[in-house]
Amino acid sequence: MKTALLSSTYFGPIQWYRKIARYGDARVEWHDSYQKQTYRNRCIIANAHGLQTLTLPVERHTDG
Repeated sequence: MKTALLSSTYFGPIQWYRKIARYGDARVEWHDSYQKQTYRNRCIIANAHGLQTLTLPVERHTDG
């Protein structure tokens, strides 16, 4: 059985879900570094007016 290692995502692209279906085991990476302006915090959906980008704001928490 193969394992797919996937990056974290807000609402992943179709390839992300295809890997989940294709592999017997899928795991999400916990220790990867965050990159701004990637699909990890945004997605594109279709609505009555065309394509719309949805973005999930990311907050940085600091101790102290």
